[in-house]
Amino acid sequence: MKKEWDVFLCHAVEDKDEIARPLATELRKSRLRVWCDDFSLTPGHSLRRSIDYGLSRSRFGVVVLSRHFFDKKWARDELDALAAKGTSVIPVWHEVTPAYVRKRSPLLAGQKHIESSLGWKKVAEEIRSAVTPSPRGGKTDCILCIGSAVSENVRRAEHEVRLGEKNFTTRHELLGGSGYSYTCRLLAMGHPAIPILTVGKDSIGEEIQSSLTTLLMNLPDGKGRRIAEFVQDERFFCQDLRNLESTIIVSNAGRTILTEEPVNANLFTQFVRQRLDTLEREFDDLNVRAVMIGHIYADNRKFNPKGQGATTRMLIRRFKDALVFANFGESQYDLGWSFWKNRLHNVRLFQLSMSEARRFFCAGDSRRSSPPPLREIIRQFDRQKICAIITLDKYGAIATRPDRPDHIYIAWPHAIPKLVDPTGAGDAFGAGLVASFYTGSHDFEQALQVARSWAAYACTTVGGANECPSPEELKEFQEMLDKWRKKNDFHDFQVEIIGIESADRLLHVLDKAY
Repeated sequence: MKKEWDVFLCHAVEDKDEIARPLATELRKSRLRVWCDDFSLTPGHSLRRSIDYGLSRSRFGVVVLSRHFFDKKWARDELDALAAKGTSVIPVWHEVTPAYVRKRSPLLAGQKHIESSLGWKKVAEEIRSAVTPSPRGGKTDCILCIGSAVSENVRRAEHEVRLGEKNFTTRHELLGGSGYSYTCRLLAMGHPAIPILTVGKDSIGEEIQSSLTTLLMNLPDGKGRRIAEFVQDERFFCQDLRNLESTIIVSNAGRTILTEEPVNANLFTQFVRQRLDTLEREFDDLNVRAVMIGHIYADNRKFNPKGQGATTRMLIRRFKDALVFANFGESQYDLGWSFWKNRLHNVRLFQLSMSEARRFFCAGDSRRSSPPPLREIIRQFDRQKICAIITLDKYGAIATRPDRPDHIYIAWPHAIPKLVDPTGAGDAFGAGLVASFYTGSHDFEQALQVARSWAAYACTTVGGANECPSPEELKEFQEMLDKWRKKNDFHDFQVEIIGIESADRLLHVLDKAY
C-alpha cells in the first residue's frame, strides 16, 4: 500500500509548541510530507498503538524523547517495542542524557538517535538523510548468515563442577546460536551481515530482532539501513517455530551445552527459501558475496526424515558463485561423511571441531567401529579438495588446503591472561575467517591470524555472542595481549605451516588427547 506521508511526528502534548511544530516546519521545508497533528501523546494513550497507527500510513516515524515524554510513565515493554521498530522509527533526544534514557529502556538508549541540540534545521537534515532512499546504482556487498538463534542460560562455576554435589555458579541470561553469533560478530566489526535465523515470534524473538536492528543501524555510512528493513519485516519470524533455550554449564574453561529439542523444525527449510526469494525480489540492491551456514535443525534426520540435509544442500547449490563457509551442527554432521562428501564441492571453507570431525567420519558408516585417525581425516578432505579447518577447543586449530595437500596449517592459540568461557570461540573463529576473505584477502595464513584474534577475544567474555568487539576494541585487546606477553616472557607462535610428515607426531598426540 502506498504511504500518504514520509514521516509522522510523535511527541508529548506538552512538547507540541516548543518542539513538534518548529521541527515539522523544518521537515516540510526539506520537502518531506509530515503528519503531526494526530500524534500528541496524552495520559491513557497506548504508545505501541500510536506508533503502529502512524506506520500504517507513513514510511517512517520520528519520536521526540523528552522528559515530558518519559513522564507519561510508559511500561518498559512499550518502550522496548518502540526500540524494536529499529529503522522505521527515528528517535530525537531533547534535553535527556544517555543515563536517563538507559534507566527507562536500555534498548532505546543503545539505538542510534539525533540530538535536538543540533538545532531544528540540522535535525531535519539528518532525518531527511535517514528517510531518503540511497541511489540504487551501486549494490551493498553483504555476508548472509543462516543458522540457529537461541536464548542462552549460562551457568558459570569458578571451579570444576562436581557431579552429585552442590555447585555455586553465576547466572547470565543471554542470546546465542550459530547464526545469531555470526551476525553479531560481523556487524560489530562493521561488516554488513544479513541474518536468516530460527526465530519464532515471541518475547525472545522480538529481543533478537531488536538487538540485530540496533547493530545494523550503528553500521557506518548507513550501510545497515536496507538490511535493517529486511530484519524489521514481520516475515523475519518463522511462524509456528518455538524459540529454544540452551543451558550452558561453564567450568575451568570447559563447557557442556544442554539444548531443548526443536518443535516444527522442518518448517525452517521452506522459511529460508521464502526469505531468500524476498531478498532477491525486494532487496536487489544487496549483493550476497559470502554465506555462512551454521547449525540448521531442519536438516536433522529425526526432525525431518524426508528432508535430511535439504536446507544446507539448497544453500550450497544456490550460492555457488559466493564464498560459502559451513560449520555444521549435530543435525548436519550426524548425517556422516559418506552423505556429504560429494555435496561440499562449492564450500570454500569447512569448519568442525575435533570431536565433531571424529563423529562426522563415523556417522552413517556401519563399517567403522571407531573414528579414523586425524591424518586419515585430513587425507579425506584433501581427496575431495575441501579446505578444512579443525578447531581444537582452547588449543587453536589445524587446517588443510587442497592446493597444498602435503602440508597443514597450525593456528596456535593466543596466550591470554584469563580464559573466561570458550563457548563463542568457534563461531568467532569462523566469522573472522570469512571477514578476512570477504574484504579481499587471499592470504590463508593471514586469514587464520585474524580468526585466532577473534576467537581469543571471544574466550574473554561469557556466552556465544556477548560483548562482540568493535575494530577499535579488538585492536586494544591485541595491544594488551602484546604487552602482557612481553611482560611475562610468553612467545606468540601465531600460524605455522609444516609438512604432513613432520606433523605426524603432533597428529598422533591429538588423536590420543581426543
